[in-house]
Amino acid sequence: MSVEEFWDLVYQPKHEKALYMQRIDIETLTALRRLRYQGHRLHIVTARNRPQAIRYCYEVLSRDAIRIDTVDFTQDKAAFVQEYNAEFSIDDHVHHYERYNQW
Repeated sequence: MSVEEFWDLVYQPKHEKALYMQRIDIETLTALRRLRYQGHRLHIVTARNRPQAIRYCYEVLSRDAIRIDTVDFTQDKAAFVQEYNAEFSIDDHVHHYERYNQW
């Protein structure tokens, strides 16, 4: 996919549902529920801060009955890892981990 095609996918309303309403696989849902059952707090910190992405984030959480303690929309994820004193974090960009004060 070219850079232009990627940005077309991200920013065009015709692609919003395909981009933001993906099904969460059963293994992930099971793991989230197991963590919650074991007493862990669950926080989502996402850089997706466009209004459409925010709306769809809440829709997915509601649709899949995922109990989350907080949802934050920001580019600075490291600040929230520290604020929530996270035991662990999952992210797809290594530059976020490089900014964490917890390893």
